[in-house]
Amino acid sequence: MSKLVLHIDRLVLRGIDPNDADALATALQDELQRQLEAAGALDQLAGLGANTARSRIKAPPLQLASGTPPDTLGRALAGPILRGVKS
Repeated sequence: MSKLVLHIDRLVLRGIDPNDADALATALQDELQRQLEAAGALDQLAGLGANTARSRIKAPPLQLASGTPPDTLGRALAGPILRGVKS
């Protein structure tokens, strides 16, 4: 079984209420873990090798309604972040 370590040193949340930051970060972490544990995801990413360290992954802009709860936003960010790791 492959092992993948994803380290987030800093998460920049512009335009997010500071009171929502912890909920957003927790939802993001949980969704990243869920997607990485999905069938085949770890094996697919493990094949990238050790030379894939990135100093920055920038998620594309998301179109979400104003007032979107922080947990929904965190889950929405996970997919674009994982695509950034793969590219």
